[in-house]
Amino acid sequence: MNQEFDWDSKTNSMILSSFFWGYIVTQLPSGYIANTRSAQKLLSCGVLVSSLLNLLIPVLAVRYGWTAVVCCRVATGLTQGCLFPCVQTLMSKWVPPAERARLGSFVMNAGTFGTVITMPLTGALCASRFGWPSAFYIFGVCGIAWAVLFFYMGSDMPSEHPTICPNEMRYIDGSLGKLDKTSAESVEPPLRVRIVKIDFDQLALILHGLNVVFLFRKHVSPGGRF
Repeated sequence: MNQEFDWDSKTNSMILSSFFWGYIVTQLPSGYIANTRSAQKLLSCGVLVSSLLNLLIPVLAVRYGWTAVVCCRVATGLTQGCLFPCVQTLMSKWVPPAERARLGSFVMNAGTFGTVITMPLTGALCASRFGWPSAFYIFGVCGIAWAVLFFYMGSDMPSEHPTICPNEMRYIDGSLGKLDKTSAESVEPPLRVRIVKIDFDQLALILHGLNVVFLFRKHVSPGGRF
């Protein structure tokens, strides 16, 4: 793309970093929506819209230039900000505590594993006779297919899944120790639990700030320097 459009390094940096401008905005709202509404539907819609935007990038780059690509990348970041909050919410409702460490490591490392696979594949597609747009089209179509399948075949919790085995559902629900929501909320947590919760919230804000600084240092500032 850089050779075809003759974009300078500043433009390239802006295009690459623009994804994170939207990505950091929707993290916390997505976590709230995933917990109070439907993480499964939010995740499906997020991947669907993100994949549709991915299909538009070649057209926007050719017809409207890099500014349109930046806007599309920001919108893509907004839609993908829901991914990890939704995944964490679904894991809390589906994965038994005894299996959470193992399955959690698989899920959280799946993105890195996918990157390792798709980077050389993307290079091969760009070097093929179909050109660089084929990478956006192929991965966009794959994302749309996944989103549609997960929307109709997935569910927020085992009790809502139409084809789950009764024994499996009892095992998951029993291991998670399902509590009545109203009775659980009516119990005042002890002081120690409240203090731990405050510490956790502060730690979450600190880690969020570190991620923001990292993203701006690596992707926004020219040459990786403030």
